[in-house]
Amino acid sequence: MGTKRFIKGLVFGAIAGGFVTLLNRETREDVMASTKKSGELIGRYARNPQLLMDSSKEVYEKVRETAKQIEEDMDFINQKVAEIKELSPQVKEIIEDTKETIHSSSESYKEVFNEEEHQSVDTKAEY
Repeated sequence: MGTKRFIKGLVFGAIAGGFVTLLNRETREDVMASTKKSGELIGRYARNPQLLMDSSKEVYEKVRETAKQIEEDMDFINQKVAEIKELSPQVKEIIEDTKETIHSSSESYKEVFNEEEHQSVDTKAEY
């Protein structure tokens, strides 16, 4: 019983709200224009059902082509993700090798600079 009242109230409220919004002139004109346009469209399809079939086929083909393109794009992305996953260990190894090389080179540079510094201090001490 309570559910029926709720639904009834909801329907009457929607109807009342619709009528209240139609008090605005601009809203009334927009509703009338869209209703007229919808009526013309329905009339055209009623007079020529083949037009509706052709239009539906066209929309279906566009949706199908779009879905196919999305599928191809997803396959491409998945392929690239798989390639990245395969490359990750190799890239990690290259980065580690580079890091080790830079570290050992920096140690060598430090030794060279320290030797030069000691030599210049020894040379100054001789004078």
